[in-house]
Amino acid sequence: MKRVGRYKVSCDKMPKSSFEIEYVNGILRNIQFMDRQFFDKFWSVLDEIIEPFDKDLWEKNEATITFRDDPYTFQIIALPVQVTYQKIVLWYDLYLERYGAKYTVGNNDAGKTKGIDFTPALITFFFDCTEWWAKNKTIGQYCGQINNIRMGYKNKRNNKADHPMGYNVEYERKLDSKMLMDYRRHLRDNCGLKPKKDGAGNTVDWVPKDKQGE
Repeated sequence: MKRVGRYKVSCDKMPKSSFEIEYVNGILRNIQFMDRQFFDKFWSVLDEIIEPFDKDLWEKNEATITFRDDPYTFQIIALPVQVTYQKIVLWYDLYLERYGAKYTVGNNDAGKTKGIDFTPALITFFFDCTEWWAKNKTIGQYCGQINNIRMGYKNKRNNKADHPMGYNVEYERKLDSKMLMDYRRHLRDNCGLKPKKDGAGNTVDWVPKDKQGE
């Protein structure tokens, strides 16, 4: 299925050069390039670079390829779409593919998308997520939980354990010492929490860093 798409294309032989392209319904609509030489060299084969890897780009957010027999390796990254209606279209298409049903766009959905990143990878992560904050697969819930989505997706990309986004004492009790250290690091670095201790110095809870109780 052809969707809205923004891509950044860079090349290992010209590391300081790149260009961005934008498709709407499969039609090239916009180009921004940093280096004219780089753009001129690869413009004629643009579709050959992009098209065969469209599926990988949407599922993994990026692709690295070697073009033809030339010693050029390209990195292609799917960027967040910027225009409101394009965000809605991207969500609608991915929702339809995932659930086999049309998404009903709410009256306030468009306004909620302002300033929010919409990429295939982030939306797909949200659809896959089973955390409590991702139970409702709606645009409003996606926009409201975008920070949790970004952190969860970052952890997944870094091959970290898929820890819950927040403190869960039952989950903590099941961890071995190595995983426990990793979970506590996750709570600090990714959840913005710090340990709350009792008078004996034992951790009894994890709370936001701007609250009392160390």
